[in-house]
Amino acid sequence: MTKQNAKTQMLEHSKAKVELYKRYLSIYLNIISRDGYTKKIYLYDLFCGEGEYSDGSKGSPLVALEVIREHFFQNDKKIISIRLFLNDDRREKIDKVERLVDDCFKPYNCVVEFRNEDYSELVKHMINEIEQFENEKGLIFIDPYGYKQIKLNDIKRSLDGNKTEVILFLPISFMYRFAEVAQADDLPGYEPLRKFIGEVFSPTIQHFKSVYDFIKKLKFAFRDKLKNYYIDTFTIERDSHNIYCLFFFTSHIRGFEKMIETKWKTDEQEGRGFRLSKQGKLFSLRELTDFPQKVYDFIRLNKNCTNKDLYKYGLFNGYLPKHLRQIISQFQEKGKLRVISQTQQKIRKGAFYLDYKYHTPYGRIIVKFEIVNN
Repeated sequence: MTKQNAKTQMLEHSKAKVELYKRYLSIYLNIISRDGYTKKIYLYDLFCGEGEYSDGSKGSPLVALEVIREHFFQNDKKIISIRLFLNDDRREKIDKVERLVDDCFKPYNCVVEFRNEDYSELVKHMINEIEQFENEKGLIFIDPYGYKQIKLNDIKRSLDGNKTEVILFLPISFMYRFAEVAQADDLPGYEPLRKFIGEVFSPTIQHFKSVYDFIKKLKFAFRDKLKNYYIDTFTIERDSHNIYCLFFFTSHIRGFEKMIETKWKTDEQEGRGFRLSKQGKLFSLRELTDFPQKVYDFIRLNKNCTNKDLYKYGLFNGYLPKHLRQIISQFQEKGKLRVISQTQQKIRKGAFYLDYKYHTPYGRIIVKFEIVNN
């Protein structure tokens, strides 16, 4: 069997990455276009590549146009304005993607803009544009050739104003391999990684037990640095030596829930990642089965735990309201838990009001969960 060439063929891990982006983009367009507020959507693809591999597989630019086309026809050809911004710092790639896009269907109010700029300069212009947003929203897809140009402060500034969401793809296994030595060695070759780790974890020297521990600590460090944002991950394993991770950033819990929903559609077994090998799992059996106990302990330790609290807790642990409903139902059937109305409404049997609409100020029904001490 001949070895696949990543320059000419779209490898399975890249397909998983683009599929996740495609599914989330479809959800994003439908939600934002119906929010009654947004007049224009900006889609930024900052390392767009050439759009298509020699084997015919489609990269993120063409996939984005597919989603926009489907969105257009599914909504009776009536959609808000969309601007698709495609950039790559390699001239030959942007030339190719421009030729491909010219042959694609584009709705009358979808504008595609091409750029051939260095990311470090381009991101400044993008941030300036985002700062002018009023009735606009944006989704930023960052799939770099490495990680050297990525700065946490750029992501933070892109998110400021709560008008955008960011999907960041990083070559985690490569970064992990040199993460500890980069902190201890001042050789120039380690400087980009040292700066990245210093910005995310400063001022503490970090130690990582495994590549998955590195991912976990990055996620929690991002959450610590960006306290007003919801952050999650999706792990993509090509093989034991090549592991990547998508980091998702949003200011809105609805977007957070929809990304977790997208993850579960992509990984129906675990909702956490993609693994090329069918042997084994990305995560331990204990990690996958101890969530009911965590929910039980969360309710027990939080004496006034409401449906809003539990909804948020589930999402932060990578689980959807439907998963929580199953767990709560089991607790209730076993007599371990009771549900009490705090707003005097009659509670239907098996109704726990864990959906997003009950998390908003207009979610009038508030229930309290209590552990029954037998």
